[in-house]
Amino acid sequence: MEGNKANGPASFDEAAIAARFIAMPEDVAGHIAYALHRRALFDFRAGIERHHGRGANADEETAFLVGETGEGRIAAYRAAANAMLEAPRKQASVAVAQGSPEPDQPRANRPRAARRLSWFGLWGAPILVDPDAGPINWRGLFLRLFILLLAVIFTALLLRILVVQA
Repeated sequence: MEGNKANGPASFDEAAIAARFIAMPEDVAGHIAYALHRRALFDFRAGIERHHGRGANADEETAFLVGETGEGRIAAYRAAANAMLEAPRKQASVAVAQGSPEPDQPRANRPRAARRLSWFGLWGAPILVDPDAGPINWRGLFLRLFILLLAVIFTALLLRILVVQA
C-alpha cells in the first residue's frame, strides 16, 4: 500500500487493495467485498466532510485504509458478501419448500392463502391480517353472522321454554 505520488499522498494503490479482496477475476464474493469496502471509504469521507466541514487529510485517510485492509476486515467483508449471495438462495429454497407461487403466476392460479382474520372477519387484529389474502369475503362474513343470529334466537327460545315455564 504505497502512496501514489501522482494522485496525492493519501491515495493508495487501488489495484493492490483490490487484489487483497479479489482472489480471481471470477470471485464474485471478492468483488462484492471490495464494493463494500469502497462504500465504507466513501461513507468515511462523507462523514469527515459532514462533521468537520472539510475533506479527510492524508493521515486520517491512511489510518482508515490501514484498518480497512487488515485481514480481519477483509474477512468480515467477505463474510458479508457471502451472506448477501446466500440470501436469495435461502429465500428461493424456503419458497419452494412452502410451495409458494411464482411471482409471475396470475392471482387466479395461485394457491389460496390462509386468511388470518378473526372468526367474524372484520374485527381481526391488524397485525394478523394477511395483506396478500385479498378482499374480505363478505358472503362468508354474513353467513357467520346469520349463524350467530340463529344461535342467539335458538338460545333465547330454549331459555323461554325451559326457564320461564318451569
